[in-house]
Amino acid sequence: YQRRVHGVRCLHGHLGRTKIISALSQAPIHTENNNSAEPPTAMHQTALIVDDNAINLKVLHKMLTQAGLLNIIEATDGVQALQAYKANVEVIRIIFMDVSMPEMDGVEATICIRQWELTSGYAPVPIIALTANTFAADRQRCLSAGMDDYVAKPCRKSKLLELLETFCLT
Repeated sequence: YQRRVHGVRCLHGHLGRTKIISALSQAPIHTENNNSAEPPTAMHQTALIVDDNAINLKVLHKMLTQAGLLNIIEATDGVQALQAYKANVEVIRIIFMDVSMPEMDGVEATICIRQWELTSGYAPVPIIALTANTFAADRQRCLSAGMDDYVAKPCRKSKLLELLETFCLT
């Protein structure tokens, strides 16, 4: 079913990952005009990091900066994440999303982002779940909402580098 969350129509209830991917694959895609012959590097990427814990934000920001990522946008809940993504959709290449947050959690924010991408014609940005919950059901809940990967906190820098390599630099 659908409902409005902070001015954005969002699908709620069980959405299978297959349905989301199928719907998104049929949407028109906006792409940036990049005539550069140089391959992308971490320095040319922008990440959105979302966490309600200031220390977690600071640690993640520092690890990504040390990895060479120069452009980082921060948000402290799902509502801010949705607003920040919509305002910066042309430059954000990856989102690191905490799952448990006040106002709007990471799963609900991801559903809203995927719905907005679908209706706006944007290609889906990789969304990586960051959570202390490591149960298989939690992982499946994140993936079913449209997240692309799932990382347990605390996240190691080597894992962040691997995610950047997989989702941003290919």
